[in-house]
Amino acid sequence: MDPASAALCEGLGPMEPSTYAALLKSKSLPNLPHELLLSISDLLVRFRYINALAQTNKRLYWHLNNYLYSLDVHVTGGSALIWAAQRGLRRTAWLSLAEGADIEASNVVTIPRQLGCLSFDSMSTCLTPLQTALCYGSDSVARFLINHGAISSSSYPPELCSCTNLHMAAAMGLTSALKILIDQGMDVGARDGRLQTPLHYTATVQHRNSLDQARVVMLLLLNNADPITEDSQGTRPVSIGKKRSNPVVKMLSEKGAAVKAYEISLQDRELFGMWRMSKERREEAAWLEEKKEKQLAIERAKRERDQDNKKKRVAAEQRRAIAKSREREEMTRRKGAQKVIQTYAKERADQTAAAQKVVKEEARIEKARSERQGAVKEAWSRMRKEADQRGRVTTKPDLLTKADCNHPSGLWKCRVRKTCQSCEISAKWLSLCTDCGFVICMRCNLGKA
Repeated sequence: MDPASAALCEGLGPMEPSTYAALLKSKSLPNLPHELLLSISDLLVRFRYINALAQTNKRLYWHLNNYLYSLDVHVTGGSALIWAAQRGLRRTAWLSLAEGADIEASNVVTIPRQLGCLSFDSMSTCLTPLQTALCYGSDSVARFLINHGAISSSSYPPELCSCTNLHMAAAMGLTSALKILIDQGMDVGARDGRLQTPLHYTATVQHRNSLDQARVVMLLLLNNADPITEDSQGTRPVSIGKKRSNPVVKMLSEKGAAVKAYEISLQDRELFGMWRMSKERREEAAWLEEKKEKQLAIERAKRERDQDNKKKRVAAEQRRAIAKSREREEMTRRKGAQKVIQTYAKERADQTAAAQKVVKEEARIEKARSERQGAVKEAWSRMRKEADQRGRVTTKPDLLTKADCNHPSGLWKCRVRKTCQSCEISAKWLSLCTDCGFVICMRCNLGKA
């Protein structure tokens, strides 16, 4: 047996990369059941091993991608959500939240170098996914988190001067997120621990794309942000704007909060024309991304609907099978009951016939006995008549006694068959005199006494 099969069959614990590679060489690996693939993933030591296995082909990716996000949520508390916030991966953030990641969980995050000009006390602190997305300039992820319930009014830790999300969005030039925060009621004149406003932040941070900075400045000014407010050191956004070469930032030093679009120079107008084109492209990209997400949601809903329909069909088939089984059992029970009834009826009929036969036999026996008794009675009557006739003819009174015997011992019943000396009837239990041997029957003895 190869090492991969041995590890899979014997359950020897986490697999080494060599065993994992041997397992991948099997052509039947993608065709394994979903539960067995999850069991194989449980044996892998690190997340990158599971990720490598998931990226092998589409089938394994379909089986293991959600499992990888779920495992990340249970083991690390949702580090994939922070990773997506740092890199602007909206789909990754959506998958992590779908598997149960906490949208307000804090994780240690390193502040990007771009914010070093803000002179924070520490460049590493605990931030929420929304705060991380704003620090790293992930506009799409920030908007996604806000739309899915992230607390937008939370403040950053004291290491970052307790600034608000509005400060960080202005510093990173995130116009869309900044507009959402303003629409939610956040104050454009909010101050951090150093009494700096969002205008201080957007004027201080150097932007790679001046369009983003220009849009943020215009958005803050149009929402009545004060460009001449001072921080704890007496610095104004106007003073910072004078040091910048960006013509849009210089708007801060022209007429303060009263700057309007028609007062912008030709260079600024060209800049805002480019900004509008960029905005249209961004909106188109956002629309395409939203369309893609909707398509994915539709496909997922379709899969879930197909699974539900399959479960319903299986449940209906099981119910039909159970109903048929119960119907067969009922028919079998009825047939058994009918058979028992027939057997009982047959036994009752047999018992009735036997009882009638016994009654007939008893009646026949009784009739025969009556006939036999009648015949015996007739015979006895005939014999008695004959005996009476013989007694009247042959019986002599002097035979009852003899002159030489007075029967002093009396007459005794004799069990031996004897013949009556008076009527000459032969029978048992006749009276016998032990002295003279005289024998007489009871009838003759009573009749002649």
